[in-house]
Amino acid sequence: MSIIKFSVKNSPLVNMIMIIVFIVGIFTLRDIPKESMPAVDFGSFIIVAFYQGVSPAEIETLIVKKIEDEISDIQDINFISSTAQEGRAVIYIEFEPDADIDKAQNDLNTELEKVKDLPDDAEDPWLLRLNMREIAEICDVVLAGDFSGNTMRVIAENMRDGMLNLPYISKVEIRGSRDREIWVEGDAVKLNEHGLTLEDISTAIKMRNMNMPGGTVKFGKAEFIVRSVGEFSNTREIEELVIRMDENGR
Repeated sequence: MSIIKFSVKNSPLVNMIMIIVFIVGIFTLRDIPKESMPAVDFGSFIIVAFYQGVSPAEIETLIVKKIEDEISDIQDINFISSTAQEGRAVIYIEFEPDADIDKAQNDLNTELEKVKDLPDDAEDPWLLRLNMREIAEICDVVLAGDFSGNTMRVIAENMRDGMLNLPYISKVEIRGSRDREIWVEGDAVKLNEHGLTLEDISTAIKMRNMNMPGGTVKFGKAEFIVRSVGEFSNTREIEELVIRMDENGR
């Protein structure tokens, strides 16, 4: 017996089955998880670097060309488009449709870390992955009040950490806050007395505030990674930094 003949002879049963299917479908449609902003990847990235007070021609020479030369050998890149503006460089990278975007992001981050010869006054370039969540966020939360910049930053970071603990939230970004900085001021009179300059202080701080790899050491079957850890952990270590010693080690 065909389905059509069975449906005609047993129409009440078929009608009941259809009603049950519709009811189950309505409840399923109501309870099924939905995303208002799904993570749709466009297969593209943007690299932004700031160098305040510099002309577009210098931005192109000092920043854009160096970054382009470093990332140009990454596989599956479709094309690269760059824009040099006063004080800012924007590099747009589009990958092939079948490229692995997660691997592409890791490759870009790796290549950006190799760009070490940017001007000292230029900010480190940052990478933005273009997808629906990055372009159209769900909401913005604005904080304002009669507080110092550092206090506002701490409040924003605490709020960010609290939001990340909420269910279904994958990413929270802070914008508009200033990074914490430590100012080191030199006493001109004391510097002259000891024959020092501000450049001597700057060089001493740079040489001390770094972690250097020292290779590996093997003991039998065990292998240990050797690193020279020297980054400052508090301001007192900066205050006690030795700028220069004489031949007697004083």
